[in-house]
Amino acid sequence: MSSAKLTVKVYDGSLLVETISDRPVRLTPDGKAGVVYAGEVYPVYSDNSISLDARPTNKSLCYSFLTQGAPVPYAGKRGTGLPSSSISRWYLESNRFGHYIVFDAPKEAAADLVGRIRRADIEVIRWDASVRPADNGELYDWFIRLGYDGTPEQCRQAVAPIITEADPSLSSDTATLGTTASATSNAIEIWLLRTERDAAVARSAELEQVADRVADVDRRASIAAARAATLERQIASMKDQHAAQLAAAAADAAVLRDQLAASRSERNEAAISASTSERLDQVVAAKAAAEAEWMAAQEEAETMRGERDVLALNELTLLSELTARDTLLQQLRDEVAEVAAADRERRSRGRSSGPQGGAYEDFLGRVLDRLELDPDDLELLLAWPSPRDAMQALLEINAGGRPPHSKAVRARQGWTEVAGINTGRKGSENLGRIYFHPVTSSDRVRVCLHDKQDKKEQSRFMERLPDVD
Repeated sequence: MSSAKLTVKVYDGSLLVETISDRPVRLTPDGKAGVVYAGEVYPVYSDNSISLDARPTNKSLCYSFLTQGAPVPYAGKRGTGLPSSSISRWYLESNRFGHYIVFDAPKEAAADLVGRIRRADIEVIRWDASVRPADNGELYDWFIRLGYDGTPEQCRQAVAPIITEADPSLSSDTATLGTTASATSNAIEIWLLRTERDAAVARSAELEQVADRVADVDRRASIAAARAATLERQIASMKDQHAAQLAAAAADAAVLRDQLAASRSERNEAAISASTSERLDQVVAAKAAAEAEWMAAQEEAETMRGERDVLALNELTLLSELTARDTLLQQLRDEVAEVAAADRERRSRGRSSGPQGGAYEDFLGRVLDRLELDPDDLELLLAWPSPRDAMQALLEINAGGRPPHSKAVRARQGWTEVAGINTGRKGSENLGRIYFHPVTSSDRVRVCLHDKQDKKEQSRFMERLPDVD
């Protein structure tokens, strides 16, 4: 049988954007009706509409279609309260960064739960879409980081009634506690390998440039040697020509002298003397011109020899630089291999005794010792294919500086945004963002990382940034 189709109105808040016709009805993972818009599946509400404010689902997860004639499982009413079964599951994770509530729910239900927790006088440090699995191995839609100082059991007892109030269909028994540290070692190892790969690629490009420069020097040295050989041949030829000209001039002078001596008539003697003097002047001028040309050729040959020597010295210098870069690259690979081996050995010895922290976490803790980074921010950093730009900016923030492209966030006083971070993702290379502000009670800096989708989504993210202390 063919699939059911609907004509759906598209809303952005209360604004009607457009009407789309005959869209096949897909079933989302929670069993609700949805249609594809802009490449993603949005839930369909009871008035045959979708809202761009709702959280879409990846099309690959909605592979089932509603059969034609079957009742449409709408996702509730648009803009009139939360859909049914607003919070389908939740979990409390506790680690060295604090307590986190992770849960599955529509965006409206998530915002409602955050408001309820704040009204209960429990501090919400941050909330956002979750991008990493919790320590129970499950991936949830949202996370809320709490500023709660009690034990995990005390925290669960404090938040369970609030969640039950938000969705009475849930009971406090539906959540469990998580007290192990976030399992990020494998992701950190992948990130370090990516960093090593990026460094190797960069150094490979540099080595290729050096090799090109060496080849160019070789080419120029060969040209200089050929030119010098040509000049030397020309000089030898000019020497032979000059000797021949001198010999001819000497012969002419001898003939003229004989003619002058043989002439006994004063008139003839005067005429011959004038002719001989003129021809002697011509011979002297030709000799001077030949000598000047020979000297010029000698100077040009000397200049070419000096240029050839300089090019040979440059070639030796570039070859030495190439050798040094190869040595540095090998040292870097050995160092990364030693760190990876040490971390694997430490994790194999201490896995059963609880969270120990790996060499990679110690490495980041030493390098970014003043920054407060959530595990979700660390996970996002590790998910970027090329985190080099982000690491350079974080190192500058850690040192108390302001990276390039920094500007104040107007919507959240006290926060600073670093724009244009190259994440290495194809098609959105420069859409990475870093937000930071100094903590007034200490010398530390609170940092949040973000993948910008568009201006509207970025504005919603900045509104969720926590208040400055």
